[in-house]
Amino acid sequence: MEHAFLTFSDPQLETLEDESAGVCKSLKRRRKDNLDQRVGGEGSLRAPSEVECWARAATQERYLRELAREQALVEKDELTSALANSGLREDEIQNQLHQLQGRIASPEAEIAKSKLHNEHLEKQRCQGLAELVSERRKITDIGQQVEASIQGLREKADKYLEMACHVEIRVQEALEETKFWKERFVKLAWLANQAIMDISKSLQVVEGMVSLLSTPAKIMQFLGLYRNLYQKDETLHVAAQVRYAPEVQDHGKQNRSPRIAESRPQGGGDLVEGTDSSNVPGPYSNQCYHHYPGQPKHDRIRASRPYHEATPTQH
Repeated sequence: MEHAFLTFSDPQLETLEDESAGVCKSLKRRRKDNLDQRVGGEGSLRAPSEVECWARAATQERYLRELAREQALVEKDELTSALANSGLREDEIQNQLHQLQGRIASPEAEIAKSKLHNEHLEKQRCQGLAELVSERRKITDIGQQVEASIQGLREKADKYLEMACHVEIRVQEALEETKFWKERFVKLAWLANQAIMDISKSLQVVEGMVSLLSTPAKIMQFLGLYRNLYQKDETLHVAAQVRYAPEVQDHGKQNRSPRIAESRPQGGGDLVEGTDSSNVPGPYSNQCYHHYPGQPKHDRIRASRPYHEATPTQH
């Protein structure tokens, strides 16, 4: 009989073992009782039924042995079938275990693969976040630079606008002052021209009244000094040319007739280099030459230069 060792406990086998142990104990107890009965019967009188008792005990013992043998065979068959079933069951369990291990290994590989993929994605996410933070910092720096540039340009624009306003105010003031002084210069030039013409006329009248015989020497000396001064001061003239023609024309039209009447000499003086009546020389004309009889040619009153170029010589 081969001994089979099970790797696990079966409840049926445990029950059979308990039953067989109980039967064996009962048989041993009966056998002991029979032996005690035999020993006790030797000292007594032999009964006529002693043989029958011995036969009956032997038969009973033989029956019990056969019963135990049959029970052992049944138990052996049951144990063999249980062992075979347990082997089959163990094989099935091993197959199931291998299948479960395969199933577990496949998800583990997938889990490892997904873990690597997740780590790669996490690395890419961290890298993208770092790049995003860097780009945001760059954009913030650029925005700050742009804001600073815009603020600087606004400040410069405000400064330039303020300067332009000041310049405009100064230009307006300068224009008003220029207009103010221009009008006064025109009037002053006209008065100066009239004074120069009066000096020339007075000098001619006095020279006409001088007599070489009756005029004192001091008067003759004074007239000669005055004539030399007048000739030497040929550049003494005042220009009355005005840059703005409309104002000059309007002002000239208003004052043309009386000035022409005043500019003509009483002693028969004529206007030289004049053209027609519309271009009659006056204190506002570009070229105005007054020539009188007996006056040298260099004693003409010239008003051809603009007023800003006139440089009267101080005496």
